[in-house]
Amino acid sequence: MAGLFFAFDVSVMPGLNSTSDRTFATVMQNFNSEINGNGLFGLVFTGALLTVGAATTIEYRRGRRQVAFWAGLATVLYLVVLLITFCVNIPLNNKLVDLGNPAKTHDFSVIDKFRTTWETTNIMRTLLNTAALGCAAYAVRLNGRADALATRHSHRRRPGRPPTGRRRPPVPLLVEKGDRLPQRAEISMAPVARSSSVQPVTSRSSPSSGPPTGSMYSWPG
Repeated sequence: MAGLFFAFDVSVMPGLNSTSDRTFATVMQNFNSEINGNGLFGLVFTGALLTVGAATTIEYRRGRRQVAFWAGLATVLYLVVLLITFCVNIPLNNKLVDLGNPAKTHDFSVIDKFRTTWETTNIMRTLLNTAALGCAAYAVRLNGRADALATRHSHRRRPGRPPTGRRRPPVPLLVEKGDRLPQRAEISMAPVARSSSVQPVTSRSSPSSGPPTGSMYSWPG
């Protein structure tokens, strides 16, 4: 809607102002008849209000107050546009219809109101629609951020997911008496408390048989 009103501000109305009153009345009557009979225009004109109003209600119920605020502000601004349209612009359009055939009319006093009041209110509608569009776009942006944040939190709360960037500590290898140590075995570095019952023993193997195997301590019994 902002684009339609802006097109009238910068092209249609300046072009009509350079014509005669009879031509002005004829062209505006044709414009109004085409717009009023266009179902797509009516759908967009009323659908914009229903869309932002529904978005405001949904976001407020979801607890997203900031998104609902900006969507609600867009709704209020568009309601002001509708108020101006139904109170000022449409009554002037109806007076132009009551004018009848411009070729047979000699009183064009209503055209003076179009050149002043109608154009001024149309500029107001353009500015209000642009502001409403900006508020709606910002609400959509905030809603996208909220969805992304909710998705990120849901991924973090999944059960059974190992933390990234961390390695599990190695499981110490328990070595019992008489076992040979593997070359790459990981041995627990916890200190072993000495007991009075532990007694050192010496290997009975001959010097030529090589180093003794097994533990260097023996437990009696």
